[in-house]
Amino acid sequence: MNCSRRRSAWQGTNPPCDLKGELHLQEAAGKVLRSGREIATALSLERERNMIAAINRGLGAFEPLGDIRSLVVSDRLRPEQKHAVEIRPSIA
Repeated sequence: MNCSRRRSAWQGTNPPCDLKGELHLQEAAGKVLRSGREIATALSLERERNMIAAINRGLGAFEPLGDIRSLVVSDRLRPEQKHAVEIRPSIA
């Protein structure tokens, strides 16, 4: 069924095919960035860079809130998440 035939079922909202078309237009214009299944905008990446920079500036500036040696790392984390929470000798 094409997008125009599905439109009536969505009762005035954007059917998925319209949204996918808009996403492709945004990607082509460089407004949406994709890496595999991950999607971001230039603005969201800039916010993330700013957060990372703020965190990096504060590393080592304060004492830990708790006993970092008791940290239990979940086995459900992705590799990059596990790397982010590894206990490093310089911190522990």
